[in-house]
Amino acid sequence: MNGELYQLSRIVLYVKEILYSNQINEFKKGEYEEQILYEFAPTKRLIFSETKKISSTEEWCRKLIKKRLKNIFLLINISANNPKMAGFANSDAQCIVTVYESGVVSYWNPQWEFDSVRKTWTIYYQERIWEDAPTSLPVFENTKDDFMNVLHDIKELANRINCELFANIFQSAYDTLTKKQKIELPDWMKDTVPTFDEEKMRMFLAASQADVFGGMGSWNDDPAGMAYEKGEEDKYNQLSNELYNQIRKTVMYVVNN
Repeated sequence: MNGELYQLSRIVLYVKEILYSNQINEFKKGEYEEQILYEFAPTKRLIFSETKKISSTEEWCRKLIKKRLKNIFLLINISANNPKMAGFANSDAQCIVTVYESGVVSYWNPQWEFDSVRKTWTIYYQERIWEDAPTSLPVFENTKDDFMNVLHDIKELANRINCELFANIFQSAYDTLTKKQKIELPDWMKDTVPTFDEEKMRMFLAASQADVFGGMGSWNDDPAGMAYEKGEEDKYNQLSNELYNQIRKTVMYVVNN
């Protein structure tokens, strides 16, 4: 799972917990996250517009509560996502949606900026009012069976095109999802892992394990050519797109429900 989707998930879950418990605890940034900045949509003050920039997730939450936040969820535009662009920062169509008691709905798009000297990221979230937001909130369905099926099918494809490494990755995600292996957290997740029950944790971890898209050495790289040589290009494209989408549907389900 890329850092952007993981951070979005953690932020939404963090705010949901605060809404439930009415207690604000520390939000721990990831290892390479230097700073997270939030900027609210402008509010009119007489003839001027005022914007509020906040440099801590805790303070941002206090402001959300003060503005009477009613609900928050992670939203990914599946149709706009492209697994071939997954290796590039800011390439996914995903955001945080905030719903206020006043009926106002807004969304927060992340923009990641890399400091090549410090080797860290600064992430900017800017609120925009969703003027034509739907009147009813989206329903996030459990697509575990579909996720399980595509993991099986893409593992078989990986074996057919002699990509044993990726076949093993897809099998491991399948085994995590179906309780055939114990839950194992990757090192980078241990300090900031979200809190789920076992079923949702397995779904979340399987999604993370199976997200092999983007950059050199990824499923987008050599396996594409290997599939072409084996006459499996169409099946490779079909299953890659399906897996990419199922990963994101799974994450939306476990984070938003």
